[in-house]
Amino acid sequence: MVAAKFAKWSKKGKTGISLEEWADLWEDWSRFAETGLSLDAALDVVRKHRKPPVARLVERWGESLREGKPLSALYASSGCYPLWLPLVRLGEETGDLAGMMALIAREARRLHLHRAQIRSQLAYPLAVTGLTAAVAVLFLAVVVPSLTAFYGTLGIGQEAVEFRGWSIGPGGWAVLAMVAITAALGMFRGMKRRGREPGFLRRGRMEAFTSEWAHGVGTLLEAGLSLDDALRHLSFCGGRVAAAARFVRDRMLAGRTLPEALEEWPLCSEELRAVTEMGLRLGRLDAVLLVLAERSRTRRMRRAERLVRWMEPALTLAAGLLALALFVLFYLPTIRIIGKVVP
Repeated sequence: MVAAKFAKWSKKGKTGISLEEWADLWEDWSRFAETGLSLDAALDVVRKHRKPPVARLVERWGESLREGKPLSALYASSGCYPLWLPLVRLGEETGDLAGMMALIAREARRLHLHRAQIRSQLAYPLAVTGLTAAVAVLFLAVVVPSLTAFYGTLGIGQEAVEFRGWSIGPGGWAVLAMVAITAALGMFRGMKRRGREPGFLRRGRMEAFTSEWAHGVGTLLEAGLSLDDALRHLSFCGGRVAAAARFVRDRMLAGRTLPEALEEWPLCSEELRAVTEMGLRLGRLDAVLLVLAERSRTRRMRRAERLVRWMEPALTLAAGLLALALFVLFYLPTIRIIGKVVP
């Protein structure tokens, strides 16, 4: 399951707990619960040797569980990763809470490793670009004014220490403006036109929805729930999947089939609708949806990796251009000085 960031549910929610810490918490909790310990007793064991945010959360949850509050209500109040909430609720209803927590732990660990890989790939070019930019800003804010005053005493005009690389002329700026406007209008039209090739931003949202919806519905169906119960569970999780679950469920109660109801949802892709029809015909909707979710998630990860591979040389090029600008700022006045000293 893709534990994504939603509009009202941030990555760390209200708890300040990272994705890696959530993965460790769910994994350890599920293992202790499998031994037969009660949830609150397992939490008392898990709390040991945890960082303060996790320890405080676990302690608060343990007290609430002893008071009789359900785990799903406690997790919902944390504001973290809403697509995990249906699995917690399902575990409570089926009595297999340990199994659901183990599933959440695996998904959290997988997502954390992917994010860590992307961060490691970007760390070096971002550090180089940031350091170069900091040096350039320091040079322009501190060194250039001093050089301007100094060269003025030597009779060298201020233009000798000004970097004029941005002066591409009115024609160049007009071309860049036209390209930017054309690209923006094309993206906007692609997002608006239904049934045609969507724009870049819409494709990304549709891909994310496909992955989240397919995995959420497929996982709940695989656990033995009916389609109506799966949609009911998803309707409580928050975010776009919950809204879609309520929308589809209302349309199905009005007499539409699942593919027809999905087709009316704005973020439903043709692939998702076709796979849903195939799964219903075969009687294996859960299996085909889980395959689609894995395929969609793989596409998203590969797209992110391609973006990272493109950003690395782009950031390195930006650092090189900044270094070149600094060289020019030093070189131009130096040539002027040499010209005045050496006839």
